[in-house]
Amino acid sequence: MGHVRIMPRMRLFPLARAVRPCSAAALAAVLCVLVACAPALDWREVNLPGAQLQAAFPCRPVAQERRVVLAGRELSMRLHACEAAGATFAVSLVDVTDPGQVGPVLAALRASVVDKLEGAVSHPGPPDWRVPGMTPHALAGRARWAGAPGQAADWSLETGLFARGTWVAQATCLGVVPPAQAATFFDALRFGP
Repeated sequence: MGHVRIMPRMRLFPLARAVRPCSAAALAAVLCVLVACAPALDWREVNLPGAQLQAAFPCRPVAQERRVVLAGRELSMRLHACEAAGATFAVSLVDVTDPGQVGPVLAALRASVVDKLEGAVSHPGPPDWRVPGMTPHALAGRARWAGAPGQAADWSLETGLFARGTWVAQATCLGVVPPAQAATFFDALRFGP
């Protein structure tokens, strides 16, 4: 049979004591690097049913549906939203079923935002902003609001309104959203074939 050599304990402990603090420090350094490199936002493409709209969210969106009154009509609104890094990212969709109602519903959505943000400072969005595949409409566009000077909280809301056929959509970022993250969210919107 083979021989098993057992090393005396005295020799291993001094070595283990010397290596352990070094290993712990190395492990801590590696973990810090991994945490620092981990993305705060995990962008993913999502196909939103019905309107054939594709969007990118920085987190996994939750879908909800509810009845809302817009332009004097009760409609079913689908909302896809998630929260990440202190901000909310959302896309809502409404099928107005009547092409003549697209304009009034876009106007009602815009008025709803403006009414809720009384006192906020408004900034126009990019004048040439378009969602690929959208139906051109005079009321489609993007705008940004920020907290009024002197308000305690630092926040902004950026929203884009657009339509395709009888589908009306509103994309929104709410919270402290850096411009690059808002651009990623809005630039990823597109309608499929």
